[in-house]
This record gives sequence, structure tokens and C-alpha cells, in this order.
Amino acid sequence: MTEDEQIAFTAAFDRLFKGNAAAARMCADFVSVAHVWDDLVDADKPVSSATADMAFRKMMLEIPANEFYRANFAFLHPVIVMIWAQWSAANGMETHPFRGDREKAFMLRASLYQLFHACAVLCGGLDWAAEIGPEVYRLYGESLETFDA
Repeated sequence: MTEDEQIAFTAAFDRLFKGNAAAARMCADFVSVAHVWDDLVDADKPVSSATADMAFRKMMLEIPANEFYRANFAFLHPVIVMIWAQWSAANGMETHPFRGDREKAFMLRASLYQLFHACAVLCGGLDWAAEIGPEVYRLYGESLETFDA
């Protein structure tokens, strides 16, 4: 993730999660881990040992200790499971594509943003989540036109 993307996510998370710093930290950690995990699985970018160490530290130590994650685990865990399942399905569709799979894989790769929307529900309620829903998904930086499945 670039520094500009980190700055954009930080500002957006503060607004989307109504200033809940623990929710913002958790989501930022998931973004970092997801990027590294994807790079390791599809091997499209080299991952340094320091970057891998950072990702595993976040995944094994920091996220499980995050107060927002711990307080909302029952709500968040099924969301996180489906994010992984959709990302995994996208990888399978990219590896062995059928007709029309490129568009579906593109859509499935954006599933991490469901976590941000779910956190907005927890931080601000359903009306807040409905209000800022489009803003959540507009954070997704990739477009179908530039997507390389």
C-alpha cells in the first residue's frame, strides 16, 4: 500500500467509524495483512522478510488483541470468513477462468470493503451505514478497466 493510500484510508476510517481509533486500527491492519497475503499467494510482487514479519505480527498478535475486534468478534468473524472465501474464489476463477469470470473475480476482490461497512454499522448504526455505504466502496482504488486478473 502506498503512503497516499494509507493517508486516504486513515482519514476515511476516522469518518466512517466516527472517530473509533480501535476500529480504524483494526481495519488498517487488515488492509496491510490482505495486501501481503495476496502478494504471497499470487506471487505477483516480491515480499521482503520484514514485510512478511509485519503482516504475521499484525495477524497473530495485534489484531486479536485489538479491543474493537475482541468486543465485536461474534459480529465480525462471519464477515471476515466470507471476505476470505470470496477472495479465495476470485483466485480460483483467475487461475482457471470461465467466460465472464474476470468481472466476477474483480467484484469478489473488493470484498474486504465489507469489513469497513460492517464496522460502520457497529460504530454508527444501520442508518449511518446506509448513509456512508457508497463512500465505503468508492475507496476501492482499482477499476474494472485496469483490473488484471
